[in-house]
Amino acid sequence: MDAVTTVEIIHWICVCTSDWLCSVTLILKSGRLLELAGLVAAPFGPDDEASRSVIARADRTVAGLSKKITVLVFVALAAALLKEPLFGTRKLPLYGWFPFPVTDWSQGYWVALIFQVSFALNICLCECAHMVIFVAFGLHLAARVRILRMSLRRLDQVTPQSITPCIEQHLAVLRYFDIFQEIYSYVLLTTALASALKSCTIGYLVTDPKTTSATTLSLIAILVPEMSTAVLYCWLGQIITDEGEKLREAVYGTMWYQQTGDGVSFKKTEIMMMQLRCAAPLTLSGRGLQNFSREGLAEILALSYSYFNMLTALRAKK
Repeated sequence: MDAVTTVEIIHWICVCTSDWLCSVTLILKSGRLLELAGLVAAPFGPDDEASRSVIARADRTVAGLSKKITVLVFVALAAALLKEPLFGTRKLPLYGWFPFPVTDWSQGYWVALIFQVSFALNICLCECAHMVIFVAFGLHLAARVRILRMSLRRLDQVTPQSITPCIEQHLAVLRYFDIFQEIYSYVLLTTALASALKSCTIGYLVTDPKTTSATTLSLIAILVPEMSTAVLYCWLGQIITDEGEKLREAVYGTMWYQQTGDGVSFKKTEIMMMQLRCAAPLTLSGRGLQNFSREGLAEILALSYSYFNMLTALRAKK
């Protein structure tokens, strides 16, 4: 077994583990998932043109990203299935063992081929579905934070009648974020570890003097979809974090400390509590061990580079 085959096996193990973990999590937390879907479907904020525009923009972004994710996943699938029959020595697209002889164009060969193609297709469909679901929930969370920020900025005066809907929206946003984080916490951690492991391993093989150009292209075809997943999740996490920071600025911008009148003192207390809660950033993380943001992506790449240097040092000693 050569090094490229080893990396390919690690790649499929990571993909299967991630898909299995995400599927099991969604099944075990189906109640929370339905609750999250209910929050997405429920009306949020004032029923005006600005709020509808924010939701419509989120829907368009989800639709556009869904198409791009689907194209990326299936291009990577085609590259994985065709690279070995076209450029390698195996007739089957994937490395594997079967309890029957697999010879060229035999009945066993066709059975093995259909099994491997079906396996890879189902895995990629699951991967694509999980990514689209994650993106949809994440973008709608960011949209709701944006609507809440717009509601706060439209306040001319902090009164019990004006601030109560904003407080209710804020509580709904926090509930949404907590459920979203709870469902995807383990999945995000697995994605971070798998991306760091595979990128450093592939980088090690690409820089090996014995690696051919065809092998390098094969390794890049394996690396691109995995790193794209990490980049997508970190990008979405950064959007949510940025919206949370803008929300904190909007709360301070209500000029609540200058307001006077009946009932305002009680609402000032609630505004102060909202400020305290906004001090905690809306940061997606994998079990609290790895944040998903621009800084989180830099940490994943730094971890991968550290492993790469370790492998390179071990190769130099041989």
